[in-house]
Amino acid sequence: MRVKGMKTKKLTTPVLRVGDTARAPDLRYWTGLSIPDPIVMVRRAADGHVVVPEMERNRVEAAVGGSLRVWTPEELGVRKGGRRDRTEWCRRLLRRLDIGRVVTTPDTAAGIVRALVRAGFRVDLSERAAACERACKTEAELRGLRESQRAAADAMRRAAFIIADSAIDRSGRLVHEKRMLTPARLRRAIRTVLLDHDCLAPEVIAAGGAESADPHHPGEAEYRAGTPIVVDIFPRHAGHGYCGDLTRTFCRGPAPRALRDMVRAVRAAQREALSMVCPGVRGDEVHRRVCALFRERGYVTDVRSRPPSGFIHGTGHGVGLEIHEAPRIAPGGGVLEEGHVVTIEPGLYYPGTGGVRIEDTVEITRDGNRLLAPCSRRWEFR
Repeated sequence: MRVKGMKTKKLTTPVLRVGDTARAPDLRYWTGLSIPDPIVMVRRAADGHVVVPEMERNRVEAAVGGSLRVWTPEELGVRKGGRRDRTEWCRRLLRRLDIGRVVTTPDTAAGIVRALVRAGFRVDLSERAAACERACKTEAELRGLRESQRAAADAMRRAAFIIADSAIDRSGRLVHEKRMLTPARLRRAIRTVLLDHDCLAPEVIAAGGAESADPHHPGEAEYRAGTPIVVDIFPRHAGHGYCGDLTRTFCRGPAPRALRDMVRAVRAAQREALSMVCPGVRGDEVHRRVCALFRERGYVTDVRSRPPSGFIHGTGHGVGLEIHEAPRIAPGGGVLEEGHVVTIEPGLYYPGTGGVRIEDTVEITRDGNRLLAPCSRRWEFR
């Protein structure tokens, strides 16, 4: 999704990126395309350059519309035997542009970095070389994000229906359509809905009972009545590549008091965070307030226990071409800006009770924030 008006920042050192667009989302951001083979990009304050295979040249030029100068290895003098050697592409391009120093991300192949250093280039490593420019979204990007979030919301509604529609057998297990309801079955139903929206979700969290006390447990055990079921759906659109992120916690059958109290606390924490999120507020300030609210309600966090318990992750993160990107609403999180898209996802996790997480994704507007897509927060199905 290459669009006019993408955010740029003044670069003091040229940025070098090498990779395919699936593993280097900033390359997709600047080309607007999914390119399966590794490419090379150099960006300076005044211009940008990308080296692509000859077969990709026409569509890349059409997509970037002049915002990047498109090169082929042949134009740079790469001989036939070196046309797949991305290190040679880098050397040739940097020399053509008379660049002696670049900054790149730590995930750039070590062999490429070493070869460039041996060739006399200075190569600095920095995480900031990639995603920070993508933090503020354009309207076109927001449309893509809303589309993916609507897909997640539709899939969540399907998950809620299946859980609510389940029967409870004599041993307390959930049964749907005469079969035990398992995380695998629920994930299949979720992915079916996502596919109808042209979205993919290789990973879906659907953890119940004790497994829900681990924030990233995918879920394996059969569901049982009166226990939490944490469903976290984070699809990526197969076309434009932008993500959604949505979590709800459910319970089939009467919930025990401890679980009800946890849900109330998490809901209150999310409301508090949403009331604070606006341009000019620091992400770490929002996170500290959520932590304080949980403490005020008597919920203790112990990250050193095994397993950790309490509120053991950040309050939120940016969403875009990656499911986790800048900015952060967590310790060290900086100032939020209009155009940022972030999750708000407080949670509590205790091995004896399970986990509760409620997550929505919002766009930060001029005077506050707005949900990308609404989704019911009903959680208990008696």
